[in-house]
Amino acid sequence: MRRVAPVSLLVGLACLPAAGATPVQKESTAATLTFSFSGYANNVRVRPPLVGKWQLGVARIRGSGSLGASGVAGSFVDTDDPRLSQYDNRCLRAKVIGYSYKQAPHAAWTKITLNVEITRSSHPDDECSPGVRGILVLYDAKANLPNGEPGDYVTLGHWNGKCNTHVHGWTNADGGARTDPPHGGPPDGGQRAIVTAEL
Repeated sequence: MRRVAPVSLLVGLACLPAAGATPVQKESTAATLTFSFSGYANNVRVRPPLVGKWQLGVARIRGSGSLGASGVAGSFVDTDDPRLSQYDNRCLRAKVIGYSYKQAPHAAWTKITLNVEITRSSHPDDECSPGVRGILVLYDAKANLPNGEPGDYVTLGHWNGKCNTHVHGWTNADGGARTDPPHGGPPDGGQRAIVTAEL
């Protein structure tokens, strides 16, 4: 079930330069789902799923919001601090304009799919102009990955206009030679994702 509603409140995030169960489809009537998330990845080597050197460096994302019968509210900021000096720092800020979500029995996992719209970016004449829309997916898992870290993940992309720099995925899986450090997960892994979703 997808809901699209006017944004009633935005979380104040600035766009700063980088320094096995059957799911149950939820329909919010009285209940409100609140969420918060963050992601970090320090990519130092081009290995799948990376495709080019321009993706090397530190990518961060952070945001929060609420979803329910009274409307949808939320925003996030995504920043990229390239490892190689020939590439510019880039950032964007976006708001949530619609959503759907699924939750497994006993909240074993919650998957939130957010329709988002860019409100500000560091290079609007080049890419990621305000008004471009995309998809942000948040996954809050109670189970751990084989490395013992939480199974949370965050993905950003599927833009309806040019915004190639801000196509990302954050996870707590070990990054191996691709990330520094090679292990994943909070608080100090080379890549990590933290998602909290509460009804």
